[in-house]
Amino acid sequence: MTKKVIGIAAALVLFAALVLPLNAQPTSLLHQDFESAFPPTGWTTSQTTGSNQWYRNDYTSRSNYTPGANGFCACNDDDWWWGPLLQNNRLTSPAFDASGYTPVWLAFDHDWNNIGSYDEAFVEVYDVNGATNAQVRFVYDEIASTWAWWWQVDDVDVWGTGGGTSVIDTVVNEGFEGPWPPSGWTTTSGGGNDQWRDLNGLGGYWMNYAASGGGNCAENDDYQAWNLGWPMCVENALLSPTFSLGGNIWLEFDRGTYLMAPTREMRLEVWDGSTWQLITSYTLNQLWMHDVWSLSAFGADGVTDAQVRFVYNETSNGQSFFYQIDNVLIYGETSGTEELNLQMVQIIRPRDEEEGGVSFTPACRVLNNLDSATAKMVCRFKDLETMETVYEDVLNSVPLEQGYNVVDGFRDFTPEANKKYTALFVVEHSDDIDPTNNAKDKHWTTFAGMDVTPTVMLSPVPQQYNEFDPEATFEEHAGAELTAATLHCKIEDGEYRAVVYEDSVIGEPFAAEESKNIKFPTVEGLENGAYTITFWATEEHGGNISNPPLVETFEYGGIAEEPVAERFSLDVAGSRISFTLPTATNVNLRVYDVAGNVVTELVSESRGPGYYTINWNTDGVASGIYFVQMITPEFSATRKVLVLH
Repeated sequence: MTKKVIGIAAALVLFAALVLPLNAQPTSLLHQDFESAFPPTGWTTSQTTGSNQWYRNDYTSRSNYTPGANGFCACNDDDWWWGPLLQNNRLTSPAFDASGYTPVWLAFDHDWNNIGSYDEAFVEVYDVNGATNAQVRFVYDEIASTWAWWWQVDDVDVWGTGGGTSVIDTVVNEGFEGPWPPSGWTTTSGGGNDQWRDLNGLGGYWMNYAASGGGNCAENDDYQAWNLGWPMCVENALLSPTFSLGGNIWLEFDRGTYLMAPTREMRLEVWDGSTWQLITSYTLNQLWMHDVWSLSAFGADGVTDAQVRFVYNETSNGQSFFYQIDNVLIYGETSGTEELNLQMVQIIRPRDEEEGGVSFTPACRVLNNLDSATAKMVCRFKDLETMETVYEDVLNSVPLEQGYNVVDGFRDFTPEANKKYTALFVVEHSDDIDPTNNAKDKHWTTFAGMDVTPTVMLSPVPQQYNEFDPEATFEEHAGAELTAATLHCKIEDGEYRAVVYEDSVIGEPFAAEESKNIKFPTVEGLENGAYTITFWATEEHGGNISNPPLVETFEYGGIAEEPVAERFSLDVAGSRISFTLPTATNVNLRVYDVAGNVVTELVSESRGPGYYTINWNTDGVASGIYFVQMITPEFSATRKVLVLH
């Protein structure tokens, strides 16, 4: 499970089939709320590289941001511990006896706050079905040694049931891509205007903050309603179609909630046949969340006219932001026949937008109503401009457990940038009683990705004296124009890792393949000692677009007289090139290959007297012998350097 799967609220992870036997009573196999000493009895931490970062959240003075946020939680706080590369940092549960239980379930609350694609979160299981020594573990892993935020886990529960079989059915599956309101869906209002629309209903001011894959969604946009002069919105509800299921009923949906004041309510409720039961009220600003709720826990089992509703309510007049809902699924047990009915439920990848030139694994979600089955899976992509098939893969005899199955065994596909495609997924079985629900298709597009990466630190020098302006070379690597990047510089104390300087250059445009030297405001007041300096770039929403950030170290020696170079010199040590100038002069510094071709020009300008150091980025050159040549009107020198990858 990658971070894209685990980045949800009130997560539900399935070890076995996605249904409990009809009227079965679950047995608790493991419970942990992390309120006692850490690690709790029987829990352990380990890692393959680096130092453990799993502690209770109060150890690093971090608040508990998990849903409910009650008491303490387990926290892997990379913002606090940032240091060497940390790989496979595991928080492992004690062993529990799962023998005699089928299925076995895991539920937990968590908050995943990552940066870019440099860290991952996994949930793993060990020998769950029928095992006497089953375990679960939460794994934080870094792809690159860089600063990130945190992963918090709380209220871990494992339970199981035994025996019995049942058939499950999906009664609501709504992605809000068609006409508004969708068939069977209704809205009600207790006062003011009905503000529930699809994403474009009030002008399309917001993007889809419910589902990370984009597309349309249901939205209560109070921000635009206020701008239109609409009155106070009271008990404005979006209601699902009615449904009836025998038991073990679950609701899943994607959500984005953004409030401006405590006088706004965003609620989730279910009709139990006689009254609306409150499931939860959303009080936090949360984007791209995935919620999973047991409707059986709120009395929906056997109700002939059950419904769920999403309610926006104002207790005083004013302006808020939005309540967004997408990809609503309601499913549970029914007494239906034991005939195979496979359903293609969802296309997971590709998303509505994918990054061109970046490979991904196609994936879909299939519903199997029986205990087990095997099926043929087909995935096909077409270029919408040429209508040619550009990708096709077939998986034969894919095993499907009862319930929802994620199928992601297809080979990877790398799309071109700025293209339009169509995707088709099909599940096939000769005994399927209803082939009409075996396929799903969608149109999807690609975009040129964003990559502005710092490659060379120009200032400070490794042994720095006097105040200085941090400076680095930033390069656009995605081959696409970027209208506004924010460039960052941060300096941390080498001993305590306290941030002593942080500043940004906002709104810097980059042409495709453009390279810029960016200078930050002057650093003042450093004490003598060792420091770590980091340069990186982010896009407009704050996501990291440096691959990877540039992290360097330097020694600061305080105020000193600038040493005066006594002669011209050129020294080369690997990719680090140093030269001195006793007087102001024009300098040309180039790198040549063995054939005499210019590989790169590092300096071509007038510089004052002093000592200079330049880091030559050799990532784009082949291994071999190169020559560094320095030419001034008064001096010339050539040095040989060997590049090895």
